[in-house]
Amino acid sequence: MSRQPIRVDVIVFSALRDAWPDTLAVTNGARMGHRPTLKDTRDRIRKMPFLQVRQLAEDYVYRDVIMVNGEHRKDKLGRAIKEGQVCLVSAWPSQRPGEKRKCFAVLRGYQASKEPRIHMDEYTREEKLGVREKESYEFEFRPVGLFGQLRWAWNATEMGYQVSSKLAVLGFVMGGLGLLFSIAGLFDWHDRIVLVLGSACLAILVLAMLGLAMPGRNGQMTKLWNLKADWLTAIFTGILAVTAVGALWYARDQIRETREESEVQIKEARQQAQIQHLLALVNEFDQEPMATYRRGLAQKRLKGTDSDPMELYRLLDFFETVGVLVNRGYLNEEDVWSEFGHWVLTLNADAEMHANVAYEQKRDPTEYAVYQSLVDRLQRVDAAHHGPASQISKEDVMAFYREELTIVGGTPITANHH
Repeated sequence: MSRQPIRVDVIVFSALRDAWPDTLAVTNGARMGHRPTLKDTRDRIRKMPFLQVRQLAEDYVYRDVIMVNGEHRKDKLGRAIKEGQVCLVSAWPSQRPGEKRKCFAVLRGYQASKEPRIHMDEYTREEKLGVREKESYEFEFRPVGLFGQLRWAWNATEMGYQVSSKLAVLGFVMGGLGLLFSIAGLFDWHDRIVLVLGSACLAILVLAMLGLAMPGRNGQMTKLWNLKADWLTAIFTGILAVTAVGALWYARDQIRETREESEVQIKEARQQAQIQHLLALVNEFDQEPMATYRRGLAQKRLKGTDSDPMELYRLLDFFETVGVLVNRGYLNEEDVWSEFGHWVLTLNADAEMHANVAYEQKRDPTEYAVYQSLVDRLQRVDAAHHGPASQISKEDVMAFYREELTIVGGTPITANHH
């Protein structure tokens, strides 16, 4: 019986098909009219060496640790990955290139062998990556940043890592809430906002404490003295977070009380300064030369000998100064109405005075504008107190001037007809 010749090309093709089924599938697709896409090319470039899955040492079980020797612990660009780096580990457990499983794990070295092997525990192997022991698969390692490290700890198999990460986030959230409490105290927001934020903070705290009270693998609650160092760190971190929020709440109250006391002191000091300014003006209005100006204006108005008396402008200049101080907050308009309202409003009822001011304003429209603003202020205050300013007649103006004739320098301002 004759022997059939050995087809070397068939043997090579079979070997290539078994080793790189994805590559041959792309090649066959190109032959059938399917052009390889950029994704197909990128997938082939990113291929990592096949690693055989092995069981992890017992000391690292349930720690989300994967061991790979340094020769194969590289990223897709061939760069070495430091030992202890948190990475996103991807695996292709099936022959279909789009079906990928991935998880976060800490990559550590394995010095006992340089064989292309990857060591992981049963939970990582079956539940996360879906690979089987002693089988070879393609793996990809990608180092992650801070957010990835937090995700690794948040979803870690070891409960200590989970609690530590969640309490760290809890502390950050509670610190932010404490800052909001302080801001609410500074800007005097409505108390209901503070109540809502406080309720949210307490709700987060209660959920965190309930998360700590979880049963162990034997169904019994873990006692504090039997906890591992990671658990103790997590618990004391939570206590520190609660203390920080309490300190922020206390600081908020202190800041609010200090601000309120400061506002009261500033208000009292401002009132005292206003009283001092008012007393100084009252004394100036009572003394010379103002007493002479008032008396001289009254004489000329009653006799009708001077239609444009110089004394009128001295009085108007004085009340201009009073108006400036009122506008700038150095005087309280209620106090000014009480001390000077009788003179200002009666003088404003003098028709001849208006003719004199109108003549001056033809040359300068801003002349005695501050005095007019003072008159407007005092009229509003007088109306609020139901004063007689709107009912001052010409006879009342003449009686006012007759009263001014009796003024002697140093005589206190006691005439007030409100």
